[in-house]
Amino acid sequence: MAAARAARAAADAAAAAGALQAAESVAALPPAAKVAGHLESVLWSPDQTGLSLATTEEECLSVWSLDKGDAQCTTKGRATAAITAACWDPHSADRLLSCSGGGLHSWDLRAADAPTVLTASAHAGAAHAVDCNPNKAHQALTAGVDGLIK
Repeated sequence: MAAARAARAAADAAAAAGALQAAESVAALPPAAKVAGHLESVLWSPDQTGLSLATTEEECLSVWSLDKGDAQCTTKGRATAAITAACWDPHSADRLLSCSGGGLHSWDLRAADAPTVLTASAHAGAAHAVDCNPNKAHQALTAGVDGLIK
């Protein structure tokens, strides 16, 4: 048992050192982009290239391409209310989900218009978190100020 505890302690120490190294790496990076407003979310694309990200700012969703050295921004559209949370669908690099007001919205990044409202009233009050199931396509959860997870 002592050997198992020692191995676990060594693994925990290695994980903590890795997290510290990652944080130091991020702190040393030059800014990739500058926005004028208040950013709510920054999300890496699930496409495995590490060359694109999305940001939410107020009601606006923007997608950034980082493959040309300078960040190139494409604004994808506006929601009807401030976007309070977002997640990139791990099963489709062309789809993002967001919470706006108490609703859940789907963004098709191939289109240049407003998101599709999946449900306008997922929560009584604002929804403040959303996540996609990495193991099952077309399944997401939201959390709201009403204390519910749906």
